[in-house]
Amino acid sequence: RTTVTLVPTRVHARAPALVSSMAMKRPAAAAPAAKRRRQRPAPSGSPGLCVAGEALIDFLPRETKDGESCYLPKAGGSPFNVCIAARRLGLPVHFFGGLSTDMFGQDLHNQLGRESVDLSLVHRVARPTTLAFVSKTVGNADVKYAFFKENAADRSLTSKDSRKAMEGQSFGAVHMSLGAVTFEDKQMAQAFSELFSIAQSKGAFTSFDPNIRCTMIERGAHEYRKKVEEFMGLVDLAKASDADIEFLYGEGTDLSIIAEKWLKLGARLVVITRGAQGAVAYYPP
Repeated sequence: RTTVTLVPTRVHARAPALVSSMAMKRPAAAAPAAKRRRQRPAPSGSPGLCVAGEALIDFLPRETKDGESCYLPKAGGSPFNVCIAARRLGLPVHFFGGLSTDMFGQDLHNQLGRESVDLSLVHRVARPTTLAFVSKTVGNADVKYAFFKENAADRSLTSKDSRKAMEGQSFGAVHMSLGAVTFEDKQMAQAFSELFSIAQSKGAFTSFDPNIRCTMIERGAHEYRKKVEEFMGLVDLAKASDADIEFLYGEGTDLSIIAEKWLKLGARLVVITRGAQGAVAYYPP
């Protein structure tokens, strides 16, 4: 069971609690975000969810009957998994992303289809599927990844694709998770920004998970932090793990301070997961 604690900005609750009446003055720096919120149109009213991002093949560590190490391929990627989970909960779901025409891409396409995920926004391209080899140490909740992703299909989206995907569409929410795809890919970053900007202009709720894989960030935490913070102006719900925050801002960083910063930058709700300790949700007072 996961415990979620709701906290107004920098107030920290150790025990599970619902905090709804604590008043806190919004800092002056938050005014641009508040203005942006007032300018937002009314909610679209659509029950539909659009999930954008990667779909890949995870190779999970296993052992043969003879005791030798091997890997088991499984369809995955955070956006791929979100699509299936949301669909099983009964939501109408579109997947917006690039899928390869290779055998792995066909498998991903088939699995989404079997789950009744709408694939009308999917781009099939003659590029390889991203492969992720997973490693996990016994007794350690963290996992490590080795990605094979050069020129992969899930890096093929453009701003033009985002505009075309949103033509004539009305979604209640648009979600995007990173991972093997990062904001260091300029083309993908522009595509996601365009998608979220149009979605918000049509009354959709936007949700973002940086889902950081440290080995994928080539230019370091400082530069990547800037990209994440720039994107917060297009985000309603920002979800991150405590490990994500520590990579971006340093070990021992006060999570509530970062949550308050993201709220000032534009997010309406910030949820930080803490493994077995549950999750904390921060919101403006």
